[in-house]
Amino acid sequence: MKCDTKIFAAVLLAIMCQTTARVVKRADGNPHDLMLPGQGMANQCLKCKLSEKLSLAECLMKPDSDNKKYEDCKSSRPECMTQLWNWNKKMVFASECQQIEACIEESSNEPWHNNCDSPPIIVSTKCRYCCNAANITQGYYCPLPSDPMLCKVWGDPRFSTFDGYKYHEGGDCDFYTLLKMDGGNHDILVQVTESEHQGHYRVETMKITQAGQTLNVGTNNHDGTDVVFTLPGYTINVADFPSVYGQFNIGKIGDDYNIYIDTDLDGYNDLLITWGFRRVELKLTQLFDGDFPVEGLCGNADGDSENELIMPNGATAPSDSVFHSSWGTGCPP
Repeated sequence: MKCDTKIFAAVLLAIMCQTTARVVKRADGNPHDLMLPGQGMANQCLKCKLSEKLSLAECLMKPDSDNKKYEDCKSSRPECMTQLWNWNKKMVFASECQQIEACIEESSNEPWHNNCDSPPIIVSTKCRYCCNAANITQGYYCPLPSDPMLCKVWGDPRFSTFDGYKYHEGGDCDFYTLLKMDGGNHDILVQVTESEHQGHYRVETMKITQAGQTLNVGTNNHDGTDVVFTLPGYTINVADFPSVYGQFNIGKIGDDYNIYIDTDLDGYNDLLITWGFRRVELKLTQLFDGDFPVEGLCGNADGDSENELIMPNGATAPSDSVFHSSWGTGCPP
């Protein structure tokens, strides 16, 4: 037994001699000397208990007047821990300040059948993430791995959904819904008009609605003239881009106009809409299935291209044309 102790002491001494890093003391929230300088030091953390069984959106929508919405992280619990739990097929979000040791041990004990570290995240049971002041989000929770998905509409018009399903349709309805996201009081609706030119259809104008504000976007003619933007209560001049108008951050690169939207109002842009010449692109950061319900002609963003033709009534359309017309409003009889 003495021999083992000497061997352990020699190994420990050798490790200590090979590094100049000062181990943070146990009194600083590091009971087993696992924490190195630079870890910890989160000032604040969004607080939602697992027992509340809230989604990320529901947690973020707690009123700022709630003095329990955020937790001040003390030296004994210096990191922010974000957790995702699969609770009867609902993605439950939890967040709190935590010891660095708990963060290290919990993330190392995630069951193998979860995919927590690369998008798309698959949570069979649980995933946990820790962060500090250097990488915490502006919503005061830990950033989750993400891989933006792209929906494109161009040409006559041709559609490519978030999940890569492609189809070719056009029509005479007043508006067509590309994207509908139900996020409580952060609902988003992206609609376009399609116009016929010599027997061919193309996207003409667009309107985007979020949190009660509707941004109208005129035709991009690619002829040097500025696209016209209107938003009640605001005067929008292209010469002032990039600028923020209400919920919308608008910029211009070349002949393309970029509209950035924070879908959950946590301070980070989750949706980028690019308005080009006869083309619109939607780039969506969908962290995990169920983050926000996604519907419309851009598909449901669930990673499966085989189940894209979902109509507003929840049924599957028998054809691309029926799917396309089902998301139209003000259609001719």
